[in-house]
Amino acid sequence: NIKTIFNMNNNILTEAAASTSPRRKLSDWEVRPSAKKRIYTASANKKVLCSPASRKRTYDEKEEPVVDIDMQTENAHLKEQCTDLVQENTQLKTYCNTLKSEVNALTLQLEYKDWEYAAEERIPLSHWKTLGFDGFMAELFAHAVKGFIQQLKHITDELRRGESTSIELDSDFFPLRHADILLPHWQEFVDALQQYQRYGHCNDHAIGLFIIQNIELHPKVLAMLAPVVKTLSMKKFVL
Repeated sequence: NIKTIFNMNNNILTEAAASTSPRRKLSDWEVRPSAKKRIYTASANKKVLCSPASRKRTYDEKEEPVVDIDMQTENAHLKEQCTDLVQENTQLKTYCNTLKSEVNALTLQLEYKDWEYAAEERIPLSHWKTLGFDGFMAELFAHAVKGFIQQLKHITDELRRGESTSIELDSDFFPLRHADILLPHWQEFVDALQQYQRYGHCNDHAIGLFIIQNIELHPKVLAMLAPVVKTLSMKKFVL
């Protein structure tokens, strides 16, 4: 009959509804703010409504790193301390260099006080005659040698006091020949250069000009000069 058929249809509809997924309520949906377009993503038991920009963060939300304000303050304080230490170190270096210069100046004064020019300045005329100079030429050569010795002694004295900034050795009359009797004078000059190199350089007193001209530089003289000149601080060297 009609009632029986109606009940059978209701049973069929009930069984069909039970076999399908139940409809989800509005509370089962999670809504996120979006820009323009919304997309749906489903989890195991729950669907999530989200925007494209936030879709990567749907499953794994990561919190922004928290910056420790105390650590920032401490780092700034440490940087400030480092800057102060650098400045203090620079000041100490300057002070030490000043003290070193003063010590070197005192050392030069003490050594100069005890120093004497030991080379013999008076060379008899007869010595030059034995080297082949006769009469007027012997006197002329002796005069040239005397002038050279005075130059060398003056420059040596300035080097000993740490005051020399230029060295100019020249023969006024003619090229000055070598004589072994002049070696002690060259030795005094070389010793003064070595002392100036030890102490004068600390005060940045480089030799501005070093000139030797019209004077024969015998291998014996070069052997004395070369080791010092190689390491001597100077701006211009002329032979």
